[in-house]
Amino acid sequence: MNTEKPLQGRCILVTRPQDQGKRLVADFEALGAYCEHIPLLEIIPYGPFIDDTIKHLEPETVVFISKSAVICGWPVIRQLWADRLYTLKFLAPGQGTADLLEQRGVRVEVPSQADSEGLLDMPELNTQQRVVIVRGQGGRELLAERLKERGSDVHYLEVYRRVLPETARVRLQALLAHRRADLVILTSGESLLHWQSIAGASWSEPWLLVVSPRLHTMAKEAGAQHIWSSEGVRDMDLVRAVLAWQAMSLGDTVPTGGC
Repeated sequence: MNTEKPLQGRCILVTRPQDQGKRLVADFEALGAYCEHIPLLEIIPYGPFIDDTIKHLEPETVVFISKSAVICGWPVIRQLWADRLYTLKFLAPGQGTADLLEQRGVRVEVPSQADSEGLLDMPELNTQQRVVIVRGQGGRELLAERLKERGSDVHYLEVYRRVLPETARVRLQALLAHRRADLVILTSGESLLHWQSIAGASWSEPWLLVVSPRLHTMAKEAGAQHIWSSEGVRDMDLVRAVLAWQAMSLGDTVPTGGC
């Protein structure tokens, strides 16, 4: 009887922030993989600048860009618009972010494609309206720009910063010195850039698992040859994608998620 686990012998690198990767690592280890969790992003909350415009704004729609936006930004939203919480429209790009919002008692709409492009395709954003986007510092401008083109009044609440953890470079270089990763999981543009910076010339040697068409394009344009895509950012989505990648690499299935 063959008792070998499906990811036996594989080395997988998880680069999610510290509080978002522990369960994923446990899932991969249960499937037989050797798994390292070296966060390439650290989320640092900070109080947003709230001017009189925001204080007196009566938004119609609030878009939370990420789980971190919910964790860091929900107290601000509740403070500013406590009397409007259950009349506002809430949108999120992915189900994981929506789940966190729904735990706070509000209804959330999610697009079929988990990114800014998917949000822009939603009928909820097709009309002129007052929109607040809750995000990290220095995020993508596409969503706000397109909404303004449609006549909407758009405001940002930037409630956290993304930085490279102090220990990431040393830990990652130590790993790469004695073991080659078979697959690197990258869930943001910043994590891809940090991976390139630290791994150097060998950054494109392993397979890269990415979570959006935009990130796939970024990796491909940077020169990556081996890219695999997940259909979402939840742990279950990533595990499913890794198992599909493993099956492809063993020749058991058609590589529908690959580059």
